[in-house]
Amino acid sequence: MERILGSHVQRAEALVGRVRETAAALFEIPSIPFDASETFVIAREPYWVTQKWSETLNPFTEGALDKLLPASVRAVRLKRRLAEQVDELVQRNVENLRWATLQNLDAAFRRFEAWFDDRLAETIEATRGAIDTALLKRREHADRVRDDLARLQQGAELLTNIRAKLS
Repeated sequence: MERILGSHVQRAEALVGRVRETAAALFEIPSIPFDASETFVIAREPYWVTQKWSETLNPFTEGALDKLLPASVRAVRLKRRLAEQVDELVQRNVENLRWATLQNLDAAFRRFEAWFDDRLAETIEATRGAIDTALLKRREHADRVRDDLARLQQGAELLTNIRAKLS
């Protein structure tokens, strides 16, 4: 799971890195720094059940009454009881393994989703900052150009007037 999720993390990091680099190139600003990802580990360990706890108030165990039976009947009942216990323990332990695995996968995907959402949000915020900076530079440049254009137009009018007087 870590290996498979790791490849997706690398692809996500590459995607986010390309978006940041593209934003930096488009808006002619320094590249936006990027944090490396965290690793995703299995946190919940399954446990193994070795016996079933008795849930009865009966003072006699199941095998206590068997001692009164003939050996052949006792052997058949013991074999059946052991098979049932093994079956129950296997089912219980398989369920423990399934539940722990399910919880680990769910937690890992939730952490990955949160990490990816955070990285995208950071990238969007950084890109917005880059756009705001570029827009501010463009407005400042437009104001300077407007002032220069007004000054040049005045100069052109003055030269046109001088030319008309000289003609």
